[in-house]
Amino acid sequence: MSTTVIRRPPLVGLGTFNRFQDADAVGEAVSVAIRAGYRHFDCASLYGNEKAVGKAFAAALKAGEVTRDQLYVVSKLWCSDAAPEDVEAACRKTLDDLGLEYLDNYTMHWPVQMTKDSKVVDGKHEFSIVHQGDRKALAATWRAMEALVDAGLVRSLGVSNFDVRMLGELMQDCKIAPISNQFEMHPFLPQRELVAYCEKANVHVVAYSPLGMGGPRSPQDPDLLGDSLVKHIAGEVGKSPAQVLLRWALQRGASAIPKSLTPERIVQNRDVLDWALSSSQMERLDSLDIGYRFIEVPYFNFDQRPPSNVNTAPPGQALVKEGYVDEYGFYRNYFAREGKELRTEVIIRRGLLEPDELASNGRHLLPEKCWAAPIHVVTDEAVSALYGDQVVEGLTAAGFQVHKVVIETDVDESGETSTEHFKTVESLMRCSDLILERGITKHSAIVSLGGGVVNNLAGVLAGMLYRGITLVHLPTTTMSAFDAALDFKQAINHSLGKNLLGCYYPATTIAI
Repeated sequence: MSTTVIRRPPLVGLGTFNRFQDADAVGEAVSVAIRAGYRHFDCASLYGNEKAVGKAFAAALKAGEVTRDQLYVVSKLWCSDAAPEDVEAACRKTLDDLGLEYLDNYTMHWPVQMTKDSKVVDGKHEFSIVHQGDRKALAATWRAMEALVDAGLVRSLGVSNFDVRMLGELMQDCKIAPISNQFEMHPFLPQRELVAYCEKANVHVVAYSPLGMGGPRSPQDPDLLGDSLVKHIAGEVGKSPAQVLLRWALQRGASAIPKSLTPERIVQNRDVLDWALSSSQMERLDSLDIGYRFIEVPYFNFDQRPPSNVNTAPPGQALVKEGYVDEYGFYRNYFAREGKELRTEVIIRRGLLEPDELASNGRHLLPEKCWAAPIHVVTDEAVSALYGDQVVEGLTAAGFQVHKVVIETDVDESGETSTEHFKTVESLMRCSDLILERGITKHSAIVSLGGGVVNNLAGVLAGMLYRGITLVHLPTTTMSAFDAALDFKQAINHSLGKNLLGCYYPATTIAI
């Protein structure tokens, strides 16, 4: 009795997408790659070049340059073939085009089904959507893909562009688990939550567009290969920027499938297996996270997907989510509500308000767009005396332009220091005038340091001064952390998204 060994994808593969053009050039690139030692090839029926790729495989096999069991060939089920009754025919056509008897992996290209008559015309999609991310429909397609394994047409199955929610649901619904998840990943979009979930679920990550390319470019797109930090680290290790980016992906436990038609670059891109980036270099590359996608498609909106791992709860009930510890030692979780554009990340780290800690990790609290813009720390007199100067000192040492705005306090009936009497329009306008005087842009951030009144006033200031700026809460007590969380809970449970002040500006982060 023979046993088929399920292999994971080799670490470096060749992507074969070429914008629906010049299939023969892609075939030539595959031939070059095989001679350069590549064994992992990422194909798809959508790309329109599987016949050319198949000719390259046939030539290499005939010449003895490689054997079939040395190749790891992936192809992908396109969305217009996602109806269960169409899956086997689509797979057999791919096998016929590639000239192979089996695929090492067959991947669901997107969690989307299109009508059968959807097609690509002159490089543009003409399509009608049947569903996007529907659990029952995805499970039905998957059952048809599982039958391909039973029939010996494919050795393993995978998914592509699945988020945590979709992948988690599929893992519950399947008999044969996906061994891989392909998605866009690079330092501008490290996908920490999704990578962590895949690792926990024993699903191998395959990074597409690992060099930050793959779709049409515009002058507004950031340039990952041209980024000054990437180039600087490339100089430190004596490698190309592309090699640095590929090595970064590999050291995060992923495979990478860069695409190139240039023989020199094909050879160079594979030269990433016998050297390593230091932990410091990895951390510096990690700091490039700006949440930027190079790949946007007209048939799937990443921004409108339901928040992953959010359990819908009735109004007034807690939302239970599983957090994780990132590579910097920060515990991360978030508040969110399905169907509402409200999301606040929660970060917990011991000693976060210490100057040295803020100096080292302050940039992990604020998105990169804020780094060169004025940052305004809003606090009250009592908290400022305890923490104000050290927070300003730490954030300044982290490279921020920091200004402190202090709200008055007095003593309440119980003898405790309080800002309640200064929760007034006058206080709000005074703080507003100070911030405007010191400077504010759309990339600025307001950091509230203190308790509930400070958090509330900072939120109103953010919404009033510049809609779209970043708001971060730095609670200084357990009660003030609860206040910040309660403020968000009131907003997500209110039909109009309001808190007790009558408005809500969603904090980017609550850092505890």
